[in-house]
Amino acid sequence: MKIMKEDMGLVGRTLKAGWHAPRASSRVIEGRVVTGINRLFGEPVHELGALGTLGFTTVAGFNCDGTEPIPLTSSSPLDTVLASTVDPAILEALGIPPESVDPSRLDVPLNEVGVITGTDGTRMSVRDHLSAGQLEPSRVHSRGPITLGQWLKARGRARLRCVGGRAFIEMRFRGLVPRGLYTVWQVLVGEQGPVALPMGGVPNVVVSDGYGQGNFSARLNFCPLALQEGEVPLAIIEVLYHSDGAAYGAVPELQKAGFPPGLVTHVHLDFPVSARPVM
Repeated sequence: MKIMKEDMGLVGRTLKAGWHAPRASSRVIEGRVVTGINRLFGEPVHELGALGTLGFTTVAGFNCDGTEPIPLTSSSPLDTVLASTVDPAILEALGIPPESVDPSRLDVPLNEVGVITGTDGTRMSVRDHLSAGQLEPSRVHSRGPITLGQWLKARGRARLRCVGGRAFIEMRFRGLVPRGLYTVWQVLVGEQGPVALPMGGVPNVVVSDGYGQGNFSARLNFCPLALQEGEVPLAIIEVLYHSDGAAYGAVPELQKAGFPPGLVTHVHLDFPVSARPVM
């Protein structure tokens, strides 16, 4: 008790002397479900500062009668099965020849996208785990194809917090693809253009539970709410679904290896930081 009283007295004298706790700032951001990089049904979602409304589609509807995926619109039925796609605009923006994209990887239902099954990087579609043999590679047990209605149920909330020179982010998700592999990315926009980096460093991975819920937290190396000289704005935080069940370290996808956005990675949620909603 004697030590406690002395400590309390010291605290009181310190406060009287004008001591102040480190200034703290925080912000809560609601996530928005999307069907691409700054796109919902092909339309822009946010103004990204110097990038304007730049964006690309990364998911489409499965075309059971052809080989070209069907673009999603606000009128698309909720039972539309979602499939892989590649937006021609992103190929142009990245300088990727369209012929370098394997057409057999287009218009594949997301729950049938090939996964890496060989040490040489071989990919193939695999069966549901409960339908596969004991010695077969498999995909976690699912409820079947991923539909537009299921996709649009995704929700998320992020809290950015800066105090005493330290910065943190905490994120909560629901309505994700059950047992799905996701990664979280910070998209920074400076004079050099957009830079996508793993939020908080690698691994920036989230695996949702059987109900589509997930959490993510990290300490950051800068405060997005109070930039220092020389730092660039954090425009948006993106949450990517990996239909191939694989993550690629410090890059979102292997675009120069024939896997541009939309084939095995699909943006599911956007969290605007410096970005502004398109009115």
